[in-house]
Amino acid sequence: MKRRDFLKSAAGTAAGIVLPQVVFGRLCPPPSANINGGPNILTSCQALTPAEDWRLRSTGPGVVWATDFSESPGAIEKFILRNPGTPADWTKLDPTEGIRRGGALRQYCGAGSANGHKWPRPFSPFPADSKFNLPADRGFTTGIGGNTTGVQWPNSGQAPSATNYHYWRYGLYGHSSYWNTTREYATTTPWEWIQKPGSVTRDFYVQVRMKISASLFSVQNLIANDHRGKLVYIDLCGGGNGELVAFSPAETTSGNYVSHRSRFYTNFNGYDLENMVLGNGPVNAQPGSAWATTCKTNSADPNLCWSMPEDEWFTFLFHVIPGRQNTVMGTYQYNPHGGYQNATYKDTGVEVWAHKRGETGYTLIHRRVLSSPTANDAYAWYWSATTESYYNNTAGPIGFNEFEINAYMGSRNSPSEQAWTRWFDQIIFSHEFIPCPKDGVG
Repeated sequence: MKRRDFLKSAAGTAAGIVLPQVVFGRLCPPPSANINGGPNILTSCQALTPAEDWRLRSTGPGVVWATDFSESPGAIEKFILRNPGTPADWTKLDPTEGIRRGGALRQYCGAGSANGHKWPRPFSPFPADSKFNLPADRGFTTGIGGNTTGVQWPNSGQAPSATNYHYWRYGLYGHSSYWNTTREYATTTPWEWIQKPGSVTRDFYVQVRMKISASLFSVQNLIANDHRGKLVYIDLCGGGNGELVAFSPAETTSGNYVSHRSRFYTNFNGYDLENMVLGNGPVNAQPGSAWATTCKTNSADPNLCWSMPEDEWFTFLFHVIPGRQNTVMGTYQYNPHGGYQNATYKDTGVEVWAHKRGETGYTLIHRRVLSSPTANDAYAWYWSATTESYYNNTAGPIGFNEFEINAYMGSRNSPSEQAWTRWFDQIIFSHEFIPCPKDGVG
């Protein structure tokens, strides 16, 4: 059995099991299952230096790109989109932080304010020569780059808008049904279509490491921020209702606060993903995990859910399996269960694993995928992407092509009661499973 198949089998066999990972080409012994949110009982496995750990993960099979901000501090300015209403240094390099203490992306928000900056990193690279020119009548006067700081978003430093953000259509990941779709600018919109024999979609993995200040989890901030904050997105450049979003922090539907819990949703309906399958009311917030029967959307006890740590690094690994478009869901935005029941295709898969300091493997915290190749029991998805330009109503591609760090809070980016900070580092985008960090940092 192949390593990747073994890992997937392990995830499906015992919900919440902490997955083994590769160290110097070998599998660590699998630890005991994590039951009902209790402590992990972990087996020992050789630790690596942060530098060696990063080298192994960032150059592993299937890696498309990898960003460690201690090695590539310019990557922050290369991809950032700053909102002119937000102080420029509220998203910047912090040279004292990071997994290797050599730099991290720092996201700050002052008390009584909101942070409007974002850091969208496309799945595909910008052309290295900075000479790729998009049509001038679409707002691109110099193409991407054309300055001394490297290849950037057009008009980087300005507020995100259609003229500087919507039209990056390289590196699209989606279902094979749409790989031959002709876009408005067909030569700039190739699909990443090369895939394993027998597969019908281009799945992918994103690993990101982060740290969150305790103040972001306070009840005061939760109330001020409409009870939820957005942490990271998997999306199409320019945005759309089909985005996959991780909450941080998150609340309950009954007014009780489980601020450290991790939840995932799509902006199409603004509910937990499981509301789509199970209906409104208290539903599973962490399906497929050891907390599947205890972590409900009205669970007031944080011990009933996998929870994010305060003021220390931890890791997420996302696995996204894009499915087909369900146009019928467009009439069910505020009734996601009705949209799911009437959807033709229930084939979009989402898996998320987490890793904290002191653990030697991943913990599965969210899983809904097809139970078999012929099943129709994963998530239904509604791709409602931004149009290709201001000048027509052609819908955007049915797929993903970016990972985004975003400080948006609540449904209106509401001001925070207290100041807070988040840090991000070591982001990897890959076609294959990414091993768990072994540097002991988290």
